[in-house]
Formats: sequence, C-alpha cells, structure tokens
Amino acid sequence: MSDGIPSPTDGPPILQAGNRDMNYFLSMIGFLTAAALPVVMAFLGGEWVSRQGAIGAYIGTLVTLFALFLLLIAAGVWLKKRALPPLAGLPAAYVTLVVPVTCLLMMMTVTYQFPPMGYGMGILIAHLGFLILWRFGRARISGSVFLASMNKIIILLLPLFYGGIFWGWFIQRYKPFLGRGAIVLLAAMIAGFAVFTQSDRFRPLRRRWSSQGWIVLLLGLLLCGLVYQPELPHLRSHYNTLLATMQDVLSGKFIFVDTLSQYGVGIVYFLLAVFNLFRLPVAYPGLAIVLNVLYILQFALLFLILHQATKNIFISLAGLAGILYFAYFAVSWPSMLRVPAQSPLRYGMTYLLLGVGWAGMNRTGRVWRIAELVLLGAASVWSLEVLFFTVIPLDALLFTGGVLFSDKPRTGLREFGNRFLLQIGVIGFCWIAWWVATAIAAGQPPNLSYYFEVFLKYTSSERYGPQMDFHSFWNGVVPAIYLGTLLAVVFTSWRQRSRLPGEIAAVMAGFSVAGLLQYLYYFVYDLDYHLSLICTPAILVIVLWIFISQKDRTARGVPRLNRWIFGLTVIISVWFCMVLTSGFFNIGIKNSLIYKINRDWFLEESLVFTNPYRLQPSNDTVVTLAAFVQKYAAGDPSIAIFAKPEDQTEVLLLTHKTHLLDLTDPLISTSSRSFTSHILSLAGRYAGVPEYIFYDSSENALIETQWKAFQLLAAGASYSVVDRKGSILVYRKQ
Repeated sequence: MSDGIPSPTDGPPILQAGNRDMNYFLSMIGFLTAAALPVVMAFLGGEWVSRQGAIGAYIGTLVTLFALFLLLIAAGVWLKKRALPPLAGLPAAYVTLVVPVTCLLMMMTVTYQFPPMGYGMGILIAHLGFLILWRFGRARISGSVFLASMNKIIILLLPLFYGGIFWGWFIQRYKPFLGRGAIVLLAAMIAGFAVFTQSDRFRPLRRRWSSQGWIVLLLGLLLCGLVYQPELPHLRSHYNTLLATMQDVLSGKFIFVDTLSQYGVGIVYFLLAVFNLFRLPVAYPGLAIVLNVLYILQFALLFLILHQATKNIFISLAGLAGILYFAYFAVSWPSMLRVPAQSPLRYGMTYLLLGVGWAGMNRTGRVWRIAELVLLGAASVWSLEVLFFTVIPLDALLFTGGVLFSDKPRTGLREFGNRFLLQIGVIGFCWIAWWVATAIAAGQPPNLSYYFEVFLKYTSSERYGPQMDFHSFWNGVVPAIYLGTLLAVVFTSWRQRSRLPGEIAAVMAGFSVAGLLQYLYYFVYDLDYHLSLICTPAILVIVLWIFISQKDRTARGVPRLNRWIFGLTVIISVWFCMVLTSGFFNIGIKNSLIYKINRDWFLEESLVFTNPYRLQPSNDTVVTLAAFVQKYAAGDPSIAIFAKPEDQTEVLLLTHKTHLLDLTDPLISTSSRSFTSHILSLAGRYAGVPEYIFYDSSENALIETQWKAFQLLAAGASYSVVDRKGSILVYRKQ
C-alpha cells in the first residue's frame, strides 16, 4: 500500500520508508518554493522595481500561491480517492528527487547571485526531467529500495537544506566575526533547547513554578525595567501628527471637518481619554510615557497568549525574550521605536483582538463575544490601517478554530458566516454613528476625502523615492514563515488533525495572517527598522513551531531525531540573526531603566526621570514664540502663527491654543490637497481679522502653504511690526 493506494509493483514502495504525511506536505512545499522564489528574486528584490510594482507583485504572488495550493489540495483529495495505481508514490518520489535539486538551485541563487532567470530554467528542467523519468520508470522508482532509504535521509535533512540557504546567504553577505561570546551564546541556546526537550525530568519543576504568582510579579517588574525609558525621549515631527489633532479637538474642532488626523479617529479620542484620566498635558512627555506603558502591556499580552497556548512557562519566557530582542531592542533605528506609527497604537489592537477572539472561541458565554465585537467596533474607527490589520487575522483565527478544526465543519461554517455578517454590521454601525454624530455636532458632515488623500500621498513613490532597497532574501524568508505555517495548518486539518491542537492552530493561523498583512507595510516604507518591528508575529509563530515539534503528544509519529534537527536548525538560524543585530541591541538596551539604574549606581550618579507634567521647550525659538503669544494673545483660543512646522506645533501645544487657519501641524495639514484648499480658503475668509500675527522670518522656515496662507491673511489689513527678537516678528493690525 502507498498512501492508501495499491502499489503497481511488488517491491517496497518508496512511501513506506518515510513518513506518508511528510511526503505529501513536503512535496507541496517544494513545488510552491520552486514557483515562488523566481518571483521573489526577480520582481521583489531588484532595485529597478518601483514600489507600486513591488506591492502588486507581492499581492499577486500570494494570490497565485494560494490558488495553486487550493488546486493541490483538490488534486490530493482526488488522487487519494480515485487515482490510478501508476500515480502511487508520486509525492515521495518528488521529495526524494526534485526537492534536493530545488534546494541546491536556491542556494546558488542566494549565495552566488545566480540569475533568477537561470534559477527558473533550472527548476523547469528539473521538473521536466522528473516527469520523463516518472513516465518511463515509475514502476522501478516506486519499488526502489535505494530511493526508499534516500527518502528517509531527505526528510531528515530537509530542515538543514532550507536552513543552509539562509546560513549561506548570511555568511556570504555579512561575513560576521563569530567570536567567543557568540559561540558561548549558541552553546547556551542549544543547552536550553536540550533542557526543554527533556520534558519528563523537569515537568514537576515547571508545574510548581507555573503556579507561583511571584513569577508573574517578577516578569512585570522585568518588563517595566527593560521597556520603560526614564528620559522619555521623543521625535517632535512624529508626535505632532497626533498631539496637534488632540489639541484641535480640545479646542472645539472636529476630525476631518476642521482638523486632520493621519492615523484615524478612534486613536485620537482614546489618547484624549487617557490624558484626561491621568491629567496629563497634551505634550511630548505625556505621549512618550503612554507609549512606554502600551509597549509593556503589549509584551505582557503576547506572553499571556504564548503561555495560554503552550501551558509552558519556559517556552513562553523564551518567546517573550525573542520578541523583546528582535522587535524592540535590536532595531536598526532605535529612535523609531518611539514613534506612534510603529507602536502598539498601530499594532496592539490586532494582538488584543486576536487574544480576545481566541479566548471567546475556547470558552462558553457571551462576555468574550461581546468584548470581541466592542473591540472590533473600536478598531473600525481607530483607523483604516488598524481595521485592515485586525479583521482579516481575526477571521483567519476564527475560521481555523471553528471550521477547519471543528468536529462539525458545516455547522462551524454556518456560525462563522453569521459571525462575519455581524462583524460587518458592527463596523458599519460604528462608522455611521461617528459620521452622524460629527455632522450634528460640527454642523457639517466630515470630509473623508481628507483622510484618503493622506493615504495616497504617504504611500506614493514621489514622497519617499521610487526605488526599493535591496532586501531580496528578507523579502522571501519572512513571508515563507507565514505562508508555510498557513500551508501546514490547512494540510494538518486535512490529513492529520490530531497532530495539531485546534487552539494552537488557530493562534498560528491568526498571527501568520497578521504578519503577512503587516509585512505589506515594509513594501510601502522600504526602511530597515520597519522590517524588524513587524516581525513580532514571526517570532511568536516560530516559538510555537518549536514547542509543537518537541512535544511528544502533538508530534507523535515523527522520529525524535527529525524533531531535534528541526529545532536545532531554527536555533542556529535565530542565532545568526542575533549576531547580525547584536550591535543594534547594544545601543537599544542602553535606553532601558535597568541599564540606567546599574550605570548610575556604578558611577554614583542619580537617575534622572522626565516629569511628564513639566513641559520644557525644545529650543530658543519656541521659548521666544511662546513668550510673545502669552504677552499679546493670552486670552485668544486660536491664533495666527507661522513658523517652522515643528516649532509652530510645539508653541501651540505649550500655550494650549489652536491655529486660526486649521494649520496646527503644517506638515500633516498639507498632506491632503482638499484640506490645503480648505486652509487657503480660510485664509481668504479671515483676511485682516487677527489682531496679531506671529511670524518666523528666518530663511526657509515656512513651507509653501504657510507662506501662501500668511500672504492671504495679511492682505486684508495693514500690519506693522510691534515686537521682534531675532528672526521672530509680531505683526499688529493698524
């Protein structure tokens, strides 16, 4: 018997020597890899490709691969039930003869810059040659004892093949100096892996430790010490986008009516609620401390998800350590960790909703379902990005747990459909409710074209350059983790559902889809730090794969040697990544509270904490402008001020005022053509109205829209300079 189908020969079929399900799965992996890599290398890695073309090629690749996968699944079902005897043993023969050739060609492509077209031709020749051999020698191939023994070896070494591709590329490109510290780190990781796999000996200890509340307390303190940055550093240009909108709303303006928000609606009202709760002034230190706390909560949530999925305190701590290392400390631009765009304000809602959706799937009662719908409604108006990043991963999680791994898939599919319709209803209701409430309160409906035009500008090649950086291998290896996981989850639900618990399968599917969607952001902003920040789902998925592969109950039937090789391959690959990013880690860790406490203790200095309730101006220009505003317009809620964009926004925040022309943050306010026209029309309407105009006369201080608005505003009356300090002028209407 071969795959349940009678063999055409009396000899031992090749499939008996290896694992039947492994051959089926690996044949799909090999075929998809052969199809995908030329696309990755030729269309996503070249510097000659525009960003729009790269995004289109990436999406097209995903669609093509999943369509091909569905065809393979359908073909597999057909072969299992109706295939003729000559097709028996085909997957095992494919794995034995073609997949190694694919791996070698991939190695040549990655390490020796083998042309993608040559790779594609080599893969085509390998497949054609295999089909010819199978056509004329299938009986001999299916009954070959030699190939049967080779199948065992190929399956055993396949992780090393794929890992070797990454190792070869890494060494060839970076040639790291592997010193004594790196070797010690690798030895420690392997030793930890060995301890973890010897689960029987340490099971009582793990049970005793898992029940201790002091571990949770210690973890919380450790997270605070590692993540919290006592000096609360910030980047004004990135904070202004949110803080300016918050100040406008506090001044009585409405989002997408007379103020602009790049990140959406809900995020602004959420931050205002937090600032109001803790009486924080709307300024840079307040937003910095909120981001610090949100990072701590996000990492704690990811640890909780890992622990609930694995019930293993050690693997959960290892996963959290990996996420902290790669997604927080080892970022090539450490300053970018402090910007809202890369913080939990953008990605935290995804992880929170995945956790709530998973908890509701495993528990009875309506509390979790209601919480899921409430969070989904909040995510829908939070921002369009968050809605996109949240709904699809959530549905992937629910579909996997409720349909693919359900004992009653038809009933599960019907419930999933009803749940999906309810989601659409909640999203539509929240958007309509916000739109109607804004229209009533503001006296006019919000203009959503402001929002969409900001997206178009920030995702266009004209703003950040027409070329992509050359990250060809990263472009392939990160999506491969997610695609391979989704493929494995679907395949396992089809062939061997008992090997993968439905709860873990749902988590892996949800986070893999989340990772794929977040990875799209890398192709919009082709910067290194985005790649490291969006790999949080990848670390979580990898940790779950190690846990599953080494757990006897879920990996039964797979030889322990195979599982060890897989685990060690992953560990060595992670180690290479740690070596590559160790320099960034050394920079990032120095901002942490723990490092600063130890440094100041050894230097006998006192630790300095930034007080978020005490606001310090950034420079002398801001000090001068703020003093003039308080002197001449202390009682005016809105003023006319024209200065360098960052200075102008900070002055308005310090003086608790809004701009007369809806120009609180000049950079974001001019990102929409429609809103720019709105600003200039206001300048014409209020021409000659303001009593005072505050103006920075230094060269190139103003952007074009500010200059035009100033000219229109000042043209309506006669203004003269009544005060001056350096380049800062105060105009008064005559």
